[in-house]
Amino acid sequence: MTARLDFLLLKVHNLPYWRLSSVYFFNCVVLGLVLPYWGLYLDSLGQTSSEIGISSALLLLSNIVAPFFWQKLNHRVKNSIKVIRLGIVLAFICSFSLFEINSFVATSLFIFALSFCWQGINPLVESLTLSHLGTFSHHYGQIRLWGSIGFVVSVSSLGLALDYFSIGNFPLMLTFFMLLMLISTQTVPNRDYVEKPTESINYFNIIKRSGSAGLFVAIFLSQISQGAYIGFFSLYLQEHGIGLEMTGNLWSVAVIAEVIMFLFAYGLIAKLGADKLLILSLAATAVRWLLIAFFVELLPVLILAQLFHAFTYSATHSSVLELIRQQFSDQHQERGIVIYCTLCLGGGTAIGSVVSGYIWASNPANTFIFSATIAGLSVLIAGWWINKRDCSIRLID
Repeated sequence: MTARLDFLLLKVHNLPYWRLSSVYFFNCVVLGLVLPYWGLYLDSLGQTSSEIGISSALLLLSNIVAPFFWQKLNHRVKNSIKVIRLGIVLAFICSFSLFEINSFVATSLFIFALSFCWQGINPLVESLTLSHLGTFSHHYGQIRLWGSIGFVVSVSSLGLALDYFSIGNFPLMLTFFMLLMLISTQTVPNRDYVEKPTESINYFNIIKRSGSAGLFVAIFLSQISQGAYIGFFSLYLQEHGIGLEMTGNLWSVAVIAEVIMFLFAYGLIAKLGADKLLILSLAATAVRWLLIAFFVELLPVLILAQLFHAFTYSATHSSVLELIRQQFSDQHQERGIVIYCTLCLGGGTAIGSVVSGYIWASNPANTFIFSATIAGLSVLIAGWWINKRDCSIRLID
C-alpha cells in the first residue's frame, strides 16, 4: 500500500519525492549520530554532567534564533533551496573544527554553531516540502518518514560500530555524514517564491489572536520533559551496564515506532481529532519517563517505553501541526510553525537539558521522574486549552 502511494506521489505535479526524501534521510542520519552519542563523546573527553547538560542545551538552543535568521535571509534571497544549501555547506565546514578541540567552552561553541547552520534550516525544508506537495500536504508523513528511517539506520549501525571502535571517531563520522547531507541537497529543485502580504505584527500578538497560547505552553512543557532523554538517556543506560550496541537498538526501536505512527497519524487525526490525539500523546509521554526512571534494568519494559516514542514524537508532532493549521490563518501559518520550532522544540528541550544536567548530579533516576512530572503538567494545560477552545467553537456556532 505504501509503495503504491509513493508511486502515486511521484506522479503528482512531478513531485521530487525521492529527492525530498533523501534530504530528510541524511538529515536524520546526522541526527542519529549527534543525539544519542554527543553526550557520550563529551563524557569521553572528561566533561561533567552539568557541562554535558549545558552543551546538549546549546545544541537545541540555537533552534530558537537560527530559524528566524534563515527565514529572513530567505525573504531576501527568495530561493529556499539555495539558503538550505548554504546552511549545510557552513555546517560541513564547521564539522572539521571538532578534530582540534576538546574543552567545554570550545565544544559548546562548536555544537551551537553546527546546529545553527544544520538544524536551523529545518523550517525551510518543511516549507519547501509542503510547497511541493501543494493540496496533497496531508501526505507529508510519507516523505517525513524517510527521516525516521535514516535515524534508525544511523543509530543502530553506529551503536554496533562504536562497541568495536572508539567513540573518539565521532568527529570523522560527523564530517562524513554532513558530506552526505550536502550531496543530497544538490538535486532538490526549488519552488517559485511567493511573497505573501502580511500585517506588521509581532509573534506574541499572533499567538494571542490565534488563541493558541495554551497549546504552545503545553508543548513547551512537554519538550522540557524530553531534555533528560536527549541529553542523558544513553548515559543512563551505560550507568546500568547496557552496552552501546543495545543502546543503539533501543534508540532504533523508538524511531521504528515513530515511522509506523507517521503512517497512521493522519488516520488517527481524522478519527479522534488532533486535540484528543494530543492529550493521549502527552499522557503516554509522562508514562514513558516513569517507566525509564523505575524499570531501566528490565529490558522488556525499556522496549515498551521506547515504543511510546510513537506518541512522544510522531503523534504529538502531527497533532500540533494540524492544530496550528486550524488555529492560524493562511498568512500566519508559517509563523505559527516557526514559533513551534523555536519556542517549543528549541527552547523547551534546551531548558530541559540544562535542568536535567544538574538533577543528574544528585540522582540520575530523578531526571526522568522530573520529566514525568513536567509531562503530566503539560497534559493538564493541554486539557484546559482544548476545553476552552471547544467552548469558544460552540459559542461561535
